[in-house]
Amino acid sequence: MKAYDASTGKQLWQHPTPGLGLTIGDHHLYFIENEWPNKGGAIELVGLQLTTGKQAWRQSFDLPVPDVKRSAYDNYAPGSIPNGLLAGFIYHQGTLALEVTRTYIYLFSAKDGEHLRSLRYKNWSPYASGLRALMIDGKLWLPEAQEDFDFGFNINAYSLKDGEKVSSIKLATPIRQRCRPPLATEKFMFLGGLNTVNLSSGAETVRPIA
Repeated sequence: MKAYDASTGKQLWQHPTPGLGLTIGDHHLYFIENEWPNKGGAIELVGLQLTTGKQAWRQSFDLPVPDVKRSAYDNYAPGSIPNGLLAGFIYHQGTLALEVTRTYIYLFSAKDGEHLRSLRYKNWSPYASGLRALMIDGKLWLPEAQEDFDFGFNINAYSLKDGEKVSSIKLATPIRQRCRPPLATEKFMFLGGLNTVNLSSGAETVRPIA
């Protein structure tokens, strides 16, 4: 793994081992080192100083064996992603969120890699890639998962400080998950298609794509 100056193309530093789920925040690069244990096991979380590549911290964490029951959609599409794989790794306000497909979201301190808490979250999509959890304004926002083909009508917010649910927005139309992961700014969440919801007021603009 190598880092380059974006202006000159000059190599700044090199890290001897590959990294997964690279994310940047607060002048650091965070990643999971080496191979991912898709049936549970130890992972190495690493934080490097972005400009020098010097290791700021390293933390081991044991992932449990995935225990989510098989879904009716596990064979929905070729290349289906099984339980227990790396879905995404993101940074927000000093917190790192690691999502493992259809099992848990793990929160870690970006300061030292300390495990803060785990949230049980069954992401139904067997071929989902990219984080379904969104960290905005100090909160972790999650669509409320259902067992049917779409999510339900609720989006819940959890405090990054204690993991408690602090807000819930009920939508007029169901969240269309399928192949389209949600995206967000600091104020709005863009759901499947072109649906948007204001996370402060709950106001919706619905432009569904069939």
